[in-house]
Amino acid sequence: MNAWHHTLGVVAIATLSFTVGCSEQDDYSTSANPSPSPTTEQAAPLEKVRKETQEVVDASKAYAYAQREAFAAKVREQVQHLQTEIDQLSLQAETSSAAAKEDAKKALAEVREKVAKLNERLSEVPAATESTWDNVRDGLDRSYEELKKSVNQARQWLSDKIAP
Repeated sequence: MNAWHHTLGVVAIATLSFTVGCSEQDDYSTSANPSPSPTTEQAAPLEKVRKETQEVVDASKAYAYAQREAFAAKVREQVQHLQTEIDQLSLQAETSSAAAKEDAKKALAEVREKVAKLNERLSEVPAATESTWDNVRDGLDRSYEELKKSVNQARQWLSDKIAP
C-alpha cells in the first residue's frame, strides 16, 4: 500500500523534473538584475512549472481515486490471508493449557475486533468521493497495519506459550 504512495510520488517528481528540464528559459542569469526576486521574464516559466506540477498532482490523485476498488480488493485479499492465519492461531490455542487458552482467546478476540474495524473501513470505499478518498485510504492503511501487527504479536505470544 505504501508502494502506491511511493509510485505516485515518483511520477510527480519525474514529471516535475522533465518539466523543469524542458523549460523555455534555461538562463536565469542575474547579471543585469542582481535582485534575488525573479523578473517578469523569469516568473512566467516558474508559474508554468507550478501550474503543470499541480496538474500532475491532480492527475495522480484522480488516478488513485479511480483505482480505489482495485486497492480495496487487494486489501480484502490481504485480510483474508490474515483471517486464515488467525483461524490457525485459534486452533493452536486450543491445544494449550487452560490458562494459556483463556489468554489466547482474549488476545484473538482483540485481533478479530481489528478485522471488524478494517472491514468497516472497507465498506466506506464505495461511498468515498475524490475529496475524501485520501482520508479513507489512509484509514485503511492504518487499520491494516494495526491488524498485521496484532496478528504478528498473537503469533509470537502463542509460540512463546505453546512449547513445541
